[in-house]
Amino acid sequence: MFFALKRNLPPEIALHKTYTNTLGHTVLDTLMITVLKSHTRTSPSLVDQALAKETSFKGEEADICGRWDADSECYRALVANGESSVPFEWKHKFCGTAIQVICHSIGFLDFAGANFNSPSGLFLRYCTGCGKKLQLRPLHTLVLVAFQLAQSGCGGEDLFGALACLLQLLSGVANPLLSADISLSALLGQAVHGICDHEELQPSDLAQRVSPEIVSQWSSAARSGWRVFCWVLRHAQNTWTMVGEDEEDDDSLRWNTSADIDDQFESDCHLHQDDDVPPSFGSSIYLGHIWAAIQVEFLSYRRLTESDPWLSENISMESLLRSLETGIEISIGYLEHGMLLPYCRCGFPSGDLYLGFFRQEFLTDNISNMDDNSRCTLIQDPWGI
Repeated sequence: MFFALKRNLPPEIALHKTYTNTLGHTVLDTLMITVLKSHTRTSPSLVDQALAKETSFKGEEADICGRWDADSECYRALVANGESSVPFEWKHKFCGTAIQVICHSIGFLDFAGANFNSPSGLFLRYCTGCGKKLQLRPLHTLVLVAFQLAQSGCGGEDLFGALACLLQLLSGVANPLLSADISLSALLGQAVHGICDHEELQPSDLAQRVSPEIVSQWSSAARSGWRVFCWVLRHAQNTWTMVGEDEEDDDSLRWNTSADIDDQFESDCHLHQDDDVPPSFGSSIYLGHIWAAIQVEFLSYRRLTESDPWLSENISMESLLRSLETGIEISIGYLEHGMLLPYCRCGFPSGDLYLGFFRQEFLTDNISNMDDNSRCTLIQDPWGI
């Protein structure tokens, strides 16, 4: 579907011409704003100081999960009562439906040629001492989005969605080694005028600057999710390999193609390497397994009632955390019970870049709880794929 969409886009709206809007936000930034406006209390001014006069994000009238839109009775009643913002009580955690939308949208951007190492327009600040523009990279921005989900998100937030976005970006060759000039005091709104306190930080370094005192105030689910998120980010930083002197030159990136890594998976990357797409996840033997399992989870499971858990019994952030921190075999039910079809170390089914958007490409058996046509609306494929 994404490839057909790319082929059918008219030249005047090609991605390289429309990737950044007049606010300096990239399309990826817009997806991050969608996460924040739908699943947190985060204010527009924190995300972009140019939005300081805005009391709510644009587009709140359409819920990413489809629970309301501008024509819904509940929203019309809200407007009739003079309310301009969607109540926080209407929102819920970054759930499977939203995760699938965001991750597949990032996947389309990857296929369309987006550069996931180009500067982000979110959380932009200026040094009050030297006046330098302090602009983040996409992975730094995601760290702050994950922080906001944990700090200002909804009940039950476990950062599973932030982890999914992280792995989607890493699979799209977002470089965890790139640094950005960052002032923590400026981000927190505590900058002292005339003091130059910014420093170059890699994404993992930024995540490590979140104080334990703040993390201790989060729910146990958010704490576990944050530790998994930080582990993956740090692991990616440690296992990525790079040659060349210019870190900002994407052509200088060369992923480790050792057969020893492929031996850890039931399939290899030959199919997408034929398309000049190198293996993802550096020299890691873990991230491909985690990414494949995460994709299966958001493709096959939804919370159907208020009493259901947000994640299926086949994946647990707490169990995953324990296995990662103790160095034992990855603890994910999908892997432990042999429920997945072969995939390569990039998390692609059968090592094929063109697969990975349908659960039947991943699962040995259909265990999905989503096959209820009364709960969904199907649209006709406009390109007949």
